[in-house]
Amino acid sequence: MKRLLLLAAWSLAAAADPLSEARNAIQKRYDLADRAFEKGDANKASAYLSPDFSFTSAQGDRFTVKQLKTRTETMLKRCSKIRTGTKITRIQLTGKRATVQVQSHFEAQVPGFWPGSKTTHQSDEKAQDSWILTGNGWLQTSSSNLFSTSTRDGKKEQSQVGYLRVIREDGTPVSLEAEIASFRKGNQTVDLVAALHVGEHSYYQQLNQDFKSYDAILYELIAPENVRPQADEASDNALTDGQMLLTNMLGLKFQLHEIDYSARNFVHADLTPEQLYASMDKRGESAKQMIFQMLQESLGSSTDIDPADALALNVALPRIMIKGARPGDRALLRRVFAQSFQKIEKVTAALSGPNGSTLINVRNQKALQVAERELARGRKRLAIFYGAGHMVDLEARLKKLGFQPQSVRYLKAWDLREPKT
Repeated sequence: MKRLLLLAAWSLAAAADPLSEARNAIQKRYDLADRAFEKGDANKASAYLSPDFSFTSAQGDRFTVKQLKTRTETMLKRCSKIRTGTKITRIQLTGKRATVQVQSHFEAQVPGFWPGSKTTHQSDEKAQDSWILTGNGWLQTSSSNLFSTSTRDGKKEQSQVGYLRVIREDGTPVSLEAEIASFRKGNQTVDLVAALHVGEHSYYQQLNQDFKSYDAILYELIAPENVRPQADEASDNALTDGQMLLTNMLGLKFQLHEIDYSARNFVHADLTPEQLYASMDKRGESAKQMIFQMLQESLGSSTDIDPADALALNVALPRIMIKGARPGDRALLRRVFAQSFQKIEKVTAALSGPNGSTLINVRNQKALQVAERELARGRKRLAIFYGAGHMVDLEARLKKLGFQPQSVRYLKAWDLREPKT
């Protein structure tokens, strides 16, 4: 009898758990949408999307609910024998809002190369979705594709969102976004905050506001221990001069001038100049060699730049170098730079040989050492604020320490649209 009472109490507690209730209700809506999709009913498949819903693909293409529905209707007319399924893998609940990570599988027969022939198309995706509880139940407000792999005619293609992504609307680049990825182990959380060293004033304002909620912000700066950048410091090296030139050409702001490094929770987590040079000497590295490797890899990413932008830049560049950038030139320069940034993981990977590199791997190792020290002191919530090119390696190191991915979010760092006249 006692056991039955305990089981009943447990069942009631489980039923009253808001997280479980939300998970079950949202999973049911995914299931209903999947079944409608299989029957070719685009209206029912999109019945649980909010009016302001937006979908962002792994390639950065963003669609409104109307655009997505039109694309779905077109695709369903071409497909037959559809099988699809969506499974929640993780959910976070904050009041009436839920952040959900899902895995989905899709397969269907589509027209083949020859008239009347059919071929099988399959895809698997990981996405992060946002839902809100309304008077009509849960409605999905957004979906962001994090990873996708598709196979058609035996050919496999993969797309994965990096720590920087260019958002396109109707094929036109409109913004560059930087990722904040959250990882958790037990009751401790580490967020990887991808930094752009030049950006919009609003981007740095948002970071300054977000940083107030962390126990410690571990920041990069090759300088003596515990040195903090001063916004009013004069430029005293070629690297800073070059960064300031780029900042002015793009009409943006400089990170060291915008971020509040005087905040008490900021912790230096980088090499000293002596440690940097010692590591480079030990590995036989030189600044010239590293720059050459990065340039070599960067040139290979030129195909990612829109041909029209590349042509316009070739025409405008001589005038820009002589007379400076006009507002329209700045938008063009931003788009070209932003599109090349999408390959930043490949560019920085070029610096990492079998034993890694000083500029990426050794500095990341130091950042994780500081993170482990701060966690051992009882810090519950840390941020590692490093350049976007460091993040893939930092993520791998966090996972080796037992930290598991939780959620991602993006901050708009650059506006890529043409200025209004």
